[in-house]
Amino acid sequence: MEVDISGAKVFFTIPIDFPLFGKIQISETLVVSWIVMALITGLCIWLTRDLKIRNISKRQAVAEMIVETANKFVIGNMGEKFRYLIPFVSALFATSVVSNLISLIGLRSPTADLSTALQGLVAGMQATEKEDGSIDFLIRGSSSLYADKKPLLVVDGFPIQGDFSSINPNDVESVTVLKDAAAASIWGARSANGVIVVTTKKGKKDKVQVDVQAFVRIGTNPDLEYIMNQADSRTMVDYEMRAFENNWKMAAWEYAPIFSKIQNSLTLAQELYYANKYQGLSKEEMEQGLERLRNTSNRQQLKDYLMQTQLLQQYNVSISGGTERMSNYMSLMYEKNDESTIKRGYEKFMINYNNSYKVTKWLTANLITTLQRKDQETSGVTIGEFSNLSPYEMLLNEDGSYATNLNVYNRAELEKLPLEKLPYSDWSYNMLREVRGREYKTTNTMYRVQLGLNAQIIKGLNYDMRVQYESTSSEYKNYDSEDTFYARNLVNSYTEYNNETQEVGVSRIPKGGVLRSGKTEYSNYVFRNQLNYNNSFEEKHEISALAGIEISQYDTEGTVNPYVYGYNKEKNTSSVPPYGYGSNVDSFKNFFGNSATIEGGNTSYSLRCDRYVSYYTNIGYVYDGKYGASFSARGDGSNFVSDDPSLRWSPMWSVGAKWNIGKEEFIKDIDWINYLNLRATYGINGNAEKSTSPLTLVSVGSSVNSTTGTITGNISSF
Repeated sequence: MEVDISGAKVFFTIPIDFPLFGKIQISETLVVSWIVMALITGLCIWLTRDLKIRNISKRQAVAEMIVETANKFVIGNMGEKFRYLIPFVSALFATSVVSNLISLIGLRSPTADLSTALQGLVAGMQATEKEDGSIDFLIRGSSSLYADKKPLLVVDGFPIQGDFSSINPNDVESVTVLKDAAAASIWGARSANGVIVVTTKKGKKDKVQVDVQAFVRIGTNPDLEYIMNQADSRTMVDYEMRAFENNWKMAAWEYAPIFSKIQNSLTLAQELYYANKYQGLSKEEMEQGLERLRNTSNRQQLKDYLMQTQLLQQYNVSISGGTERMSNYMSLMYEKNDESTIKRGYEKFMINYNNSYKVTKWLTANLITTLQRKDQETSGVTIGEFSNLSPYEMLLNEDGSYATNLNVYNRAELEKLPLEKLPYSDWSYNMLREVRGREYKTTNTMYRVQLGLNAQIIKGLNYDMRVQYESTSSEYKNYDSEDTFYARNLVNSYTEYNNETQEVGVSRIPKGGVLRSGKTEYSNYVFRNQLNYNNSFEEKHEISALAGIEISQYDTEGTVNPYVYGYNKEKNTSSVPPYGYGSNVDSFKNFFGNSATIEGGNTSYSLRCDRYVSYYTNIGYVYDGKYGASFSARGDGSNFVSDDPSLRWSPMWSVGAKWNIGKEEFIKDIDWINYLNLRATYGINGNAEKSTSPLTLVSVGSSVNSTTGTITGNISSF
């Protein structure tokens, strides 16, 4: 099934060459946009005409509601000092309404990700929206217990490793979705979940054309009451007290005033209950505290300090043109996305270049390159993390100091400890403080190069040779300053302590921040040789055929670096654990008396290589433009672990038939049918799943076993 996302229909072109713009095209989108704008303008004039102070009409009430909505959005999300932006925000809302109305009637609206443009356009293709707004597709259902279930993504004739975010949506000419058995015989075992084929724009033989596109999308903040799936403060407190009154046993709430319960964190309401039970807090004081919690809500503080206005910006410039022998297309795109919570978002730069050069009358050379860099920050909380707070847990106290959020430890037991003797006497957690004190950043760099030669041998027969190389590098650095609970908790937890004598021993981890980093590199090449034949004769017979061979290799290499302890980002200094990291055969006791080793002491390295060689063919015949038949076959060989060579190959084939009913004489007289096809295919399909094998597979460990004193392994597949 082919999906056209190239744009709206052009009604006519103004035959005047304007500077920079050339001839202006009057498209369907432009006409509908101005019609909708005119309707909105007329509606606003009618709503606001002759407004009265008293005895307002329904028309005036609607107008005031619109103004009040804009006021609440700006003041609630940006603050009083940005009141002057209300008219501009209202204008942006009007533009957004126009865009939505245009999209509702089937025209193309701007999008930051190609997957969102495809959502809902293909029958039978399930779409699941992720938190970042991108889409995961499921075309043929769950085809395997272990293998990947995502469809194969093909760009300009080659499968790619990246997802839709590696494609500039402004450069897409068309998208074709393959769902039947023929897809596997064309694209091999990796296509068992369906195939999404993307074709990008190319230069055309014409004068140089420059297109400039820009859009800004402002989103409203998510409704915390809806997404947190959590009761309000009063209901939550009443529920917790009812649980205690009815002796409902909930393991997370069980508490006794002993050191072993120090890691049983309680809520503020539960703390009051147990303070009344064990620590002498009067019934009256407990009820007063509970009532304060019932009347306290953290929703506004979450919005003020941890959330921000969603803002997506995208700017794209494309230049295209060509002559009789050469065509060029180049695009530059910049995109910036601020998510709904602070310190979360990304900046993305992308360059695409597509060149076709006719060397001789019978030989054409092609070059397609893509370069992308994406800088992403994930320091802020996710929407799901908000539910870790009770509805009455505030971020800040009335004096502006950090409030206590109950995360890991029981405060009543912490207060019994000699905290002043620990490396960090402050062992408290606060979500806002945590976000402000950490910096999680990832840099992704991707480039893709495709070279091709096409030689015309005889009429209808040509030879096509193509090669593609793709490389992706993802490097992350997660820094937690010593102001974060993560760093302070790590240092304190790896400090020796005797609870009976309350003596504090050595601290295994030096004070300071913690830096965790790593890098993953993906690379692949695909080399393809193919013969194509297309011909028609006697005006009724059409034959198309192809045959080829493909060789490919996919490499994945990952490195996780040792943790950098005692790290000070401003001074660029660090320390190493003074007593070593410990091991399974040389462990030590942590703060809680458990055997432990310091994490992040070694470099972790991984490497994977997948190789494929494929032979394929496809033959199609159409008679009189109405009746068609097809046959396709493909064999994929891989470096699958097996002593039987036949198990490394997966032959696949399909046969199909097509009847173009829309061209039959008995259909032409039916006005409401303009296109009708009947198609059926049958074939054998499969997938590429390499985590299992007919042979017994052994996984070797990376550390010394505490029992044997040696590195051991285990059977991972049998």
